[in-house]
Amino acid sequence: MTEEIIRRVKGHYQNLRILDWRGYVAMTLFGYLFAGGIFAISDRTTLPLLLTTSLYLAFAFSINNCFDLKEDMRSRKTKNPIAVGVIGFREAIITSMGCALSGMALSYISFGGIPSVIFLLLLLLAFAYSAPPLRFKSLPPIDTISHGLFFGALLFLYGFAVVEKPPSSILLLAVSIFLYSILIELKNHMNDYESDLAAGTITTACWLGIDRTRKLFRILLCLHFIVLFYALYVFSSCYLLPILTSVILAVAIASICGEKSRATDVASVLAYIGVLIPYIL
Repeated sequence: MTEEIIRRVKGHYQNLRILDWRGYVAMTLFGYLFAGGIFAISDRTTLPLLLTTSLYLAFAFSINNCFDLKEDMRSRKTKNPIAVGVIGFREAIITSMGCALSGMALSYISFGGIPSVIFLLLLLLAFAYSAPPLRFKSLPPIDTISHGLFFGALLFLYGFAVVEKPPSSILLLAVSIFLYSILIELKNHMNDYESDLAAGTITTACWLGIDRTRKLFRILLCLHFIVLFYALYVFSSCYLLPILTSVILAVAIASICGEKSRATDVASVLAYIGVLIPYIL
């Protein structure tokens, strides 16, 4: 009995994919610190922000596993505890909806107004991405566009809106994060290209073909950095030169070490830090 409970608890932990939250929590905190500065960390809104973001991410990853069940069983993916029978579909759905409803209630009680509206949009998009009848993740290119919103731009805007109403000037950063999130999704599509084809999963990469997907990735990558470095110039022009130098060095070192795929992530993080520095010092 005790072993069965422990096994199920471990299964639910695996289903929430907590280790995959890091980048998305960072997007929310980026918006929060950009609006409120470093002292926002000690504000009473920090804890409910982190809790609601965590509940949202728990919902998004869990509900995705629930409705990826057939594909994951066909491709024999062991990362999905529902597909391998560690936890049941029904209890995973109940857990997912519990996280969503708890997060929505906490967001409304703690923040209300614009943050709660954004949080509701996050929940609806994450649900529509994974669950039928819409299941955006099987409708290219809506899959990548929706991912750019609910795992990108809207997280940034949610963190910002907790402090103040988002002005139009920060849309530049929101667009950059939107593009960066699409790049993350396309990278995953390219990595899973063969297994997705074998399982009959329709993604943007399967729809376009691997060569055209790689070309699209390069175009969006260039556009992402154009928007991001323009944002760096607008919001933090005094740090533009040292950040550019750091980015070039990081890309060069990564290329020498054979880690070209990580170079774009390092370059993006350094640029976002450069944007943030004047607002936290």
